[in-house]
Amino acid sequence: MKSIIILILSIFTLSCSSGIKRSIKNDSSNCDEKIILQYSNSNYNEVNENNSKDSVEQKIFVMMEGGFSDTLSVYFNDNLISHSFFITDDILGTTGAGVEYNYTDENCPPFLRIISSTNNYCLELQLDSRYRILYLHKNKKGWTGIYSNSYHSYE
Repeated sequence: MKSIIILILSIFTLSCSSGIKRSIKNDSSNCDEKIILQYSNSNYNEVNENNSKDSVEQKIFVMMEGGFSDTLSVYFNDNLISHSFFITDDILGTTGAGVEYNYTDENCPPFLRIISSTNNYCLELQLDSRYRILYLHKNKKGWTGIYSNSYHSYE
């Protein structure tokens, strides 16, 4: 019985990692930038009134925080979801600007790719399915991402 469970988990793991492209050939961007990931101290199983972990739908909302003044192409699993202009303050603060992606019908958590149209930067990241929100901040040193299941209030 134990070996059957291990076999099933191995097959699932291989199928998730094999179906996602991890790089993009793009002459105008360099995705070697660093990202620092942080996790909110709330439990990842926490239920939020707007984003219940018990929900049948698997969604993630990527919120653009401080440091953006650019047209960004946002891809999930190599599908262009948004090509929009984002402008935020240089300081960290919730703007409400972002992109939501529903991956309920997919076997794996989405792979995020963000490409700047004019400022020559990009980000590639396998998203953590335990969390419903990823707050992104961009500065000269790189990226900071904060996973959460709660909407932050900076009031």
